Amino acid sequence: MKIGIDFGTCYSWIAVLAGARPAVAPFEELCENNAGIPSAFLYSSDGRELFGIECSGAIGAEQNSEIIRDMKRIVRKNPKDLNKLIVSNNKSFTIKDVLEKYLRYLVKEAIEKTKAARVVDNTNLEAITITVPVGLRSGQMLATDYN
Repeated sequence: MKIGIDFGTCYSWIAVLAGARPAVAPFEELCENNAGIPSAFLYSSDGRELFGIECSGAIGAEQNSEIIRDMKRIVRKNPKDLNKLIVSNNKSFTIKDVLEKYLRYLVKEAIEKTKAARVVDNTNLEAITITVPVGLRSGQMLATDYN
């Protein structure tokens, strides 16, 4: 199984390949209004790490300043900010840590949803590809451990 991630500033998408053919797994429950999976992270007041649509369900999500939404934009502006600290519900994280947590969440969900839907025979993870948007400078791409 190969996983493709379109990591967006606001929303992300997941695609799965079984060999050379696309595997259609039900990801719609992760999506917000068919726009994609929200690129968001929240350390909840009860100590849980929430991602994507779970953040949207948080109380007052639209105005909730504890939801980290622009992790990608911060790195895009300055790749040296990977170690910049950001806070969610009084817990500090580096941008790099939040990016890693979010991408791991997407991979985990892709594997779980694909297995549950039984759309592939081989669920061993062979590769992960993360898209690089137009305009991302090579220095910014190389500044992450995810290239």
